Amino acid sequence: MKTAQRLDPHVAQWVVQSATRLTSTFAIVQGVAIVGGGPARWQGPAFATALTVPGAPGSWGIALFLFGAAGLTGTFIYRERLVAAGMAGICAWCMFFAMSFVKTAHENPRAATTGIWAYGFLCLIALLLAGAYLQSQDGGQDGDELA
Repeated sequence: MKTAQRLDPHVAQWVVQSATRLTSTFAIVQGVAIVGGGPARWQGPAFATALTVPGAPGSWGIALFLFGAAGLTGTFIYRERLVAAGMAGICAWCMFFAMSFVKTAHENPRAATTGIWAYGFLCLIALLLAGAYLQSQDGGQDGDELA
């Protein structure tokens, strides 16, 4: 029997919903921390490329906050498309943030590289969650909703 067939659908639904709410909450808190920390917190060499974005670092923080707020709100008002959009936004944000670290690390051997892996991994998690919510737009199995 396949592993997915052995999972209790209600437990799996709870895990997806919890992971989505945790990921969204992380995005909200991280967004606030980026805006609140301001440019002083982005002085390291690893942030060189990310700082070329207009309005950085504040624009990075505001975008991440909004994506997280969309994802979290969607889970409470049962709007799978809103959740999927929030998770897709978090995924894209993390991908571009990780890629900015890749570019900087390529250009500067002193730049930290841990952000590449951390944000790359979070990108994949958000992508999986977005896919789960897109797949469940019809209300899920037996009328259950993920949101």
